[in-house]
Amino acid sequence: NLIPHQDLVALQTVGYSELFSFFKDEIGLDRAIELIKQHSRNYAKKQMTWLRKDLEINWFHPDNQKDILDFVSHRQ
Repeated sequence: NLIPHQDLVALQTVGYSELFSFFKDEIGLDRAIELIKQHSRNYAKKQMTWLRKDLEINWFHPDNQKDILDFVSHRQ
C-alpha cells in the first residue's frame, strides 16, 4: 500500500527506502536488512554529534539514578 507513496518525504527515512529497493527487486532482503542496520547506526551517530554540541544538555549514565533524581528534583 505504501509503494505509490514512496516519494513522500516521510517515507524517505531509514528503513523505508531500503525496503522499497527490496520491493523493486533491486536488492535482496538480507541486503535490505544490512543496509537498514548500517543506516540506523549512521543516523544515530549524526544525532549524537549534533546533540553533543548543545551545552544545555545534561548527560547521565543510566545507572546513575541518584544524580538523575537530584537533577530532576532541583529543576522543579
